[in-house]
Amino acid sequence: MPMLNNPSLWLPAFFRPQADTHKYDRGCAVIFGGEAMTGAARLAACACARVGAGVTIVVAPTKEAGMIYRSALPGHIIVEDLKRVEDHLADPRRKAALIGPGGGDVKKRVLAILKDKTPCVLDA
Repeated sequence: MPMLNNPSLWLPAFFRPQADTHKYDRGCAVIFGGEAMTGAARLAACACARVGAGVTIVVAPTKEAGMIYRSALPGHIIVEDLKRVEDHLADPRRKAALIGPGGGDVKKRVLAILKDKTPCVLDA
């Protein structure tokens, strides 16, 4: 008999934070955003925060894009100016990355993320 989808199937897999849990224990997502098309990165950042990532970071490719992200995103989502991809992933607490077609020099950035072996989502 097939099992029906209900909380008893998936509830045990959910992370249950303890009183001494730190935000980085809940994960840190790094989203490489686009310059002109900022919507997907903003939606992804809000989704990461909503599902429980302890820290969500959007990397803006230009100062102008950074102003858009900073003005449009809630204050608990961090916006960083773009450096080398490796610099954004150097902190071992940063556990996952996301990059999409709006992310500038996508090929170079994707190769850097894959070389770093950071778990990632590649949005085509």
